[in-house]
Amino acid sequence: MSRFASEYGFQSLPSFSTLQSVMDTKRDLGTTSNWSIHRQHHLGGYMEMKMQISRHMHYPEDDSTSSGFQRLCYLSQVNQAMATKVETEHYRRSRGVLDSLGQGMTMGALYWQLNDVWQAPSWSSLEFGGRWKLLHYFAARFFAPLSVSAYLTPDDRVEVHIVSDRLETFEVTLVVHVYNWGELGIPKDEVMLNVSIDALSSQQVLSLNLDELLTKCSNEVDARYHCFLHFFLLHGSQDAGPDNFIFLAPLKDSALRHASVRVVERHGPFRRKGGVGSYYSLEVATDAIAPFVWLEASTPRGHFSDNGFLMVSTPTTVEFIMDEDADSLEVVFNVTSLHQAPDL
Repeated sequence: MSRFASEYGFQSLPSFSTLQSVMDTKRDLGTTSNWSIHRQHHLGGYMEMKMQISRHMHYPEDDSTSSGFQRLCYLSQVNQAMATKVETEHYRRSRGVLDSLGQGMTMGALYWQLNDVWQAPSWSSLEFGGRWKLLHYFAARFFAPLSVSAYLTPDDRVEVHIVSDRLETFEVTLVVHVYNWGELGIPKDEVMLNVSIDALSSQQVLSLNLDELLTKCSNEVDARYHCFLHFFLLHGSQDAGPDNFIFLAPLKDSALRHASVRVVERHGPFRRKGGVGSYYSLEVATDAIAPFVWLEASTPRGHFSDNGFLMVSTPTTVEFIMDEDADSLEVVFNVTSLHQAPDL
């Protein structure tokens, strides 16, 4: 554990629409095409991506088809965001740790990299043209001034920390929900704890036995394939920071249901306060718990108020925010998730 961690990161592909803007033919699709090899400047980069994705998710059967390559773009961004999240949260928790070897007191973390110089696989969180990757949305959460971060120890304990960059002591309620993948909106168990968080600190506030925590979640022999943990902070009745989660088994092996995630209502464009730019309001609904819900707009000239999120209840409202007047633009929105149900 270093005093300051910098230039760590993981590769992903940009969005399919960004790549399409510089592709000539369908022969450019796939990680083994001449076009893709030319654009990959990290030796073994595609193999690294495939190995990392395949540990937790189902790699596309054929990434040289349009649907397969599009799916790979999404999965690579999920992998990049999750890997960077796990590493960054470790550094932020380490702010309050100093071990017998003098390791810890990590006072900063700087992932590599922010933006791109062309349309290609890279470590960036912003695509060429300004479109946000999934990592950029995750960064807003794992670098939040007040955040909850948890991890599973080798002896199956759930260690929960709260990290604060606030300049004063702050009172919060930590809520831990235990969910079964098959039951949308209904936590199987709940743990609540009132906590006083010191200014500029990282504090371990809770330690839970995983097996005991899962007793109400599933009757299966190995409940961790059927259950996961969801964490959030409240200040009074208001959210005090971004939510967080622990998946207890690889998602490819977990009992996820197919989720039909849809944009069910769309309103706007509305003018933003101050008269600069505009925004749309979208209502997103699902019929099953859906990890990594991903919204895309037909224009790169904007970003969503949240994206790549975990839906444990329905519906939720998301805004698409633009720095320009959208009256002259016809913006189309699409949505997918990790285990999206096929269109009928």
